[in-house]
Amino acid sequence: MPEKLSERSDAESRPLPKGSRPQGVVLEARRRRLLLLRTFDRYLIRSFLFAYLICAVSFIGLYALVEAFTKVNRFIPAGLYSPIDIAGQFLGNFGQYLLAMVPTIYVNYMGPILTLAAAMFTLTQLNRTNEFTPIKACGISIFRAIVPIFFLAGGLAAWSFCLQEWVLPELREPIRRAMTLSRSGSIRPDPFDDPVYNLHLRAAQYVPDAKSASLITVIKWEADVKEVLDAEKMVWVPDPDSTPRKERGRWLIRNGSIQRWDKNRDLIINPNAKDFDRLKEPFQELWLESTLTPLDLETSDQDISYLSWRELREQASRLRSNRSFRVKLHHHFAFPFSHVILLFLGIPFVLNYQTRSFFLNLAVSFCLCAAYFFVSSMTLSLATDPGNLPPVVAAWLPNILFGSLGLTIFTNMRT
Repeated sequence: MPEKLSERSDAESRPLPKGSRPQGVVLEARRRRLLLLRTFDRYLIRSFLFAYLICAVSFIGLYALVEAFTKVNRFIPAGLYSPIDIAGQFLGNFGQYLLAMVPTIYVNYMGPILTLAAAMFTLTQLNRTNEFTPIKACGISIFRAIVPIFFLAGGLAAWSFCLQEWVLPELREPIRRAMTLSRSGSIRPDPFDDPVYNLHLRAAQYVPDAKSASLITVIKWEADVKEVLDAEKMVWVPDPDSTPRKERGRWLIRNGSIQRWDKNRDLIINPNAKDFDRLKEPFQELWLESTLTPLDLETSDQDISYLSWRELREQASRLRSNRSFRVKLHHHFAFPFSHVILLFLGIPFVLNYQTRSFFLNLAVSFCLCAAYFFVSSMTLSLATDPGNLPPVVAAWLPNILFGSLGLTIFTNMRT
């Protein structure tokens, strides 16, 4: 009896033939092999990150050189004659400019370009060293081999979303100063309607850095009286507890006049004044009672990029007539997916044609990103006008078009 038990235990400890293993065990083993981080995966990750670093340094360096040479006079204050003072002011102002603009450019433009360029750079290097041949010889599919690139692209997409959601809103003041330097000062804001205080405001120019507007016209209806206020300047005066994310304060209007009409549209004359003052009541300073904030004037600029999703939603609910906020609200989520979507178009180009030229693949990545940006800009512009594309369609349509085309090409790729 003990001998039979011993023989039985030895038989149970022997491995089962390959064909007699349970189906669940086989599937589990295959799943673990798929998820296992192999030596080649680590090698591919290192190659991608190295290529990404090279592309990032190159693109940022090129951007810095172009900005420095084209806007050198904007970074040097007037009245400096000493070379040391000029160099110090230039380096200080230009350094602050780059710290604000590089994250902005990365989130809105450069991020997908870097991801696609690094992926194509990595695969080109593998083509040049013929490293895909032993991979295929080991029975590893090309789809499995490039999985780490897609995981890294997904991580970069999440990183880009985190930057625009939490980092850029904290850099609001530096970005305002940088945009003022970049665009020679002012923007032309859209008219603002305030239903709470029943007024309409127009400003010819607005400077985001100084939070001041010039050539102001305010039309206000109060009871049976219509007031038209014209002034030279309007300045934002923040409250002591105001922060960049929660701006609180009031507008101070300077050097203006007020003209009033009654319900019969007759001009109200000031009986105690003389000459021209009888028609218009002049003033030196006047506080404006309104819900208008600096953000309302700045968001007239279509390229504003430092609003979080919550701030975009608040602006869209406050200013329902402005469709651009709803477009930006959906674009806020749709654009980071371009990090992954463009890979479905770029990777098949490298693997199908076995290209070994870094410059050719870099040019292709630029062309793909330019096409994506062109379609995205066109759909977003169409959505800002009523009667055209709905905001959600305009924001997600480029992803749908390029994603469907990329998946078709990618699934038919030679492996």
